[in-house]
Amino acid sequence: MKNKFYKFTAIALAATIALTSAASGDVAVAKKKKKKAPKLNKKSVSLLIGGKTTLKVKNVTKKQKKKIKWTSKKKSVATVKKGVVKAKKQGSAKIIAKVGKKKLTCKVTVLGPVTSMKEKFAPLFTNFGTCINYNSWSAGKQLQTKSTMAFVNKHFNSVTMENEMKPDAILGSSITSISVAEAKKLGYVVPSGYKETKVPKLNFDTVDKVLEICKNNNLRLRAHTLVWHSQTPSWFLSANYENKKAASKSVMNARMELYIKSYMKHVMDKEIALNGSAGSIVYAWDVVNEYLHSVNFGNNFTWGSVYGTEITTKCEYVKRAFQFAYEELQAYKATDKVTLFYNDFNEYDVADKIVDLINYVNKGEKNKICGGIGMQSHVDVTYPGVSKYAEALKKFIATGLEVQITELDITTTFNDNTRTDKDQTKYALELMKAIANVQKTRDVTKTKGITGITMWGLYDKISWRASDKPLFFKSLKMPKNSYYSLMKAF
Repeated sequence: MKNKFYKFTAIALAATIALTSAASGDVAVAKKKKKKAPKLNKKSVSLLIGGKTTLKVKNVTKKQKKKIKWTSKKKSVATVKKGVVKAKKQGSAKIIAKVGKKKLTCKVTVLGPVTSMKEKFAPLFTNFGTCINYNSWSAGKQLQTKSTMAFVNKHFNSVTMENEMKPDAILGSSITSISVAEAKKLGYVVPSGYKETKVPKLNFDTVDKVLEICKNNNLRLRAHTLVWHSQTPSWFLSANYENKKAASKSVMNARMELYIKSYMKHVMDKEIALNGSAGSIVYAWDVVNEYLHSVNFGNNFTWGSVYGTEITTKCEYVKRAFQFAYEELQAYKATDKVTLFYNDFNEYDVADKIVDLINYVNKGEKNKICGGIGMQSHVDVTYPGVSKYAEALKKFIATGLEVQITELDITTTFNDNTRTDKDQTKYALELMKAIANVQKTRDVTKTKGITGITMWGLYDKISWRASDKPLFFKSLKMPKNSYYSLMKAF
């Protein structure tokens, strides 16, 4: 029994030693696997002429680090010393870090000069702009930031507020009511058909500050937008402003007149105070936005809740909106200074309907109360094709009205996630060449052509579609290749 016990113990001990040895071997293997090969912190980098960046080799010892040899394959484009790369002239160069026998490579692209877009486009387009914010939770205080305004003043002569001139910004999430008498004291236009005892107080604080900034920076302003199903608070379209049931047509007609005329009057009074004349800052109003794509949102009230949800090219409230806006321009003798626009997205899919709608709005009027067509142009490199876009553009120009490209950005990920910056660069060049060609070849005796282009944002990170990288700058200081495409196209 004793011998069996010792034999068993010996076997167990041998097994333990074997397992321990195996485990030790595994640890050694694991340690070997954990050792990482040297690599550069950047495989590629873009710089402006005069710019610099620091390359670092990772996974090396202090001794190896001291022996790294840095070389540039094209010193005329970029030089390197102890990992610090300096950009000399436009082009590309390979920077090599030699660690022992291993060569690590970084491709450096030196971009050309960043010249003013507004100056480049001036021969073809009167207005070249961007969308911007006065105080946005996501995009910051762009109009209040010195570096941002330096960028804006260099590249643009026009701005559009991304959200801060839309109905919800002026009306608020819930009503702040005042009496009719108080509204008149504030300068509101209260029409004879307004029979309600309370009036929603309109908040023009941000609008006033924006107008002052535009005046001080010699910027023009596209006012966006008066009537839009998406960002009009539900309570404004409900009976008694109580958000329980939709208002009647007659009530809503009066509210719309009060809102549109009071808003425009306030802006033009402010322009007179700042510049001495109405229409001296705001040169365009998007009166109605995206009607042909309007939808109701669940239990909320929209314009469709009041006037009917059927989308027709003979829409009563669209025509009324333009009538009210034009009447206010007439009151200030500003019809020759300010153009009223219908604005929509995917316009290349509904070009004929847009033309029909605008013809209805202008029918029977002494003047063309809708004087412009806004092409939003939120496009993707896969859609629409450039020829399809150009076809819609020609149809709009043929109306004789002003045409403005109002919200341009170009994504690469809408239909195909394999698309890259190169695809955006190529599409931007083709699209802008087509736009320039249509503008140059139009009949100037019969058409006004394209009177403005607005980029929808300053750079990718603060775009409303930031994850899709749709714009032409990575940051205020760093253009993308698509920027050079835009410049090349003109």
